[in-house]
Amino acid sequence: MNVYFNNKFNPDHFNFIIGSTLPGFTPDRLLSPYLHYGIPIMPEGPGFIGEAVIQLVVGELKADTIVVSGENIDKVVFQWGGTLENTYESEVYFETASHIIKKANTIYNVRVRLFPIDIEQPMVLNAVYVGDHLTIPNMKSAPEVSDDLFSNIERSYEGFALGYGRAILEVINADFVRIENDILREIRNKYILKVGNTIPHWIDLYPEADDKFSAIWGTLNTGSIKYSKRIEYPFFWDFKLSWTEAK
Repeated sequence: MNVYFNNKFNPDHFNFIIGSTLPGFTPDRLLSPYLHYGIPIMPEGPGFIGEAVIQLVVGELKADTIVVSGENIDKVVFQWGGTLENTYESEVYFETASHIIKKANTIYNVRVRLFPIDIEQPMVLNAVYVGDHLTIPNMKSAPEVSDDLFSNIERSYEGFALGYGRAILEVINADFVRIENDILREIRNKYILKVGNTIPHWIDLYPEADDKFSAIWGTLNTGSIKYSKRIEYPFFWDFKLSWTEAK
């Protein structure tokens, strides 16, 4: 599994090639920890060919992962490259909440083309991540995924249900086994000790199957992470992590 938490996206590079946003919405909202603080995008073009083209990265950036999250978006086409003769495209349909594309070591001059589902409504770009990924290896083959019901509910004497509805959030629990000592140190120092349980980021259980299981935006929710040393040489560790979705 992968986590994406070191965002190098520079809002100053955000620029509309085609399309526009509504007044008062600035690209720095894409760095907000709250996805509903995204920006509405108005496509341009007649009929069913309306689209928006946005510049995300100018020049060279040492990064290997791009994540785009949004609403009313049917398709995303990622375009990147150093020259017109060296331009690559990756087309992804928005069947899940986010899409991830990786490119070795360096990303150049990234643009995204966005196509709406409903051309009469604005698309909403909720978040943009351009940065690195960290792989947490040796996940057990059956992580637990659940929906936590945070609503308050009571029953009257007559049996009526009384309560206040609250958001239903996705929760992921996963076990990691036989992690080498150096890898554990990297996971702790670069990831766990950096994000704690307060900084939202992308959690991607199955990077190679995003069309089946989307990455989620969430936080670590483990109050105490215990690392159990295995009885074998040299040093191997087992531990558990848990995440809760963040809106």
